[in-house]
Amino acid sequence: MNHRAGPLTVEDCDLCFAALKERDRNCLRLVARNYKTKEIARHLELSEHTINKIIFDIRSSLHGEYRGSVARLFVEWETRQEQIAAAQSHPPRAQVPDILAPHDRSDQDRSDEPVTAGPPLAEPQRSYVVSRVSTLVPLRVGGKQANHLPPRETLVTIAVLAAAALVALGSAVSLLTSLSGLLR
Repeated sequence: MNHRAGPLTVEDCDLCFAALKERDRNCLRLVARNYKTKEIARHLELSEHTINKIIFDIRSSLHGEYRGSVARLFVEWETRQEQIAAAQSHPPRAQVPDILAPHDRSDQDRSDEPVTAGPPLAEPQRSYVVSRVSTLVPLRVGGKQANHLPPRETLVTIAVLAAAALVALGSAVSLLTSLSGLLR
């Protein structure tokens, strides 16, 4: 293992990241979004063991760097690769002076002109209608279900609790029936 003097940089990772398969890249993208191993496995339809192996192999090739650091460096590397590709496909144009640039106006007559805003910086947020079903099925928050249980385990839990409730109800009815028989 080579020891480095200082933190790992994107340039240090270039060869490693360039050699990654697409599923490895998808895995790192999800790690960068703070997904847990189980969530990544579910999302990529792979086993948790496979996800852990992918991450371990990448970390090993980068001298044992932390999982989050590797993911952050990968996102930076990928962004740089996209910028390089965009620059190569669209060579920079010669600088043309902006003829339509706003001028300082000291004219008081023009101060009444309406100012037009440029394009919005962000799209307006859409509102979502949540029905009563949401009380039965938890909404996903931050990539996780509110109860942190997969659907199969949730259904099994509900079935076991329903069976326990029926047993308790049956026991209560049986007890009340026997008590009413004693009181007669």
